[in-house]
Amino acid sequence: MFIYRPAASKCPETILAILAAYKKLRPQTKVRAFGFAAWHHPLVDEYFIDPSTETIPDLYSGSDFYVTAGRFEGSPLPPLEAMACGCIPVASKSGVLDYLRNRRNGLIFDHKKPEAIAATMADVIANDERRRAMIRNGLLTARERPMEKLFAAFESGIYATG
Repeated sequence: MFIYRPAASKCPETILAILAAYKKLRPQTKVRAFGFAAWHHPLVDEYFIDPSTETIPDLYSGSDFYVTAGRFEGSPLPPLEAMACGCIPVASKSGVLDYLRNRRNGLIFDHKKPEAIAATMADVIANDERRRAMIRNGLLTARERPMEKLFAAFESGIYATG
């Protein structure tokens, strides 16, 4: 699963490259995405336009992975939301290094190597024990970082920069 945002800084082409490589390894994979305007891509099996806040947890929990590739993130909320729903985040280093631990509670990738992260994702899915451990560690991470704490840190950063 991923959130489609056409902005170059969100690197949708990287997300699609990762998912295309993953689908080559696991052809039965269904890709779902949501965004805030109509959009279509042949790689995406299900696309939801502006889903309600009540629907989003179901999208995460019905997915094995949440993929995000932004070059910078103002708020690390979606990967934490994914963790809270039992979905493993797959993210670039931007905005997640203070809580996402590679191969422990999520996966961190290099933008230049979509095939490598796709292979790692396939390995995680093939190893049920490893997958369950990553989901469990993600749930613990989400519990340790309640939203109030995140918003307070975000607000502090805004005030610090003036």
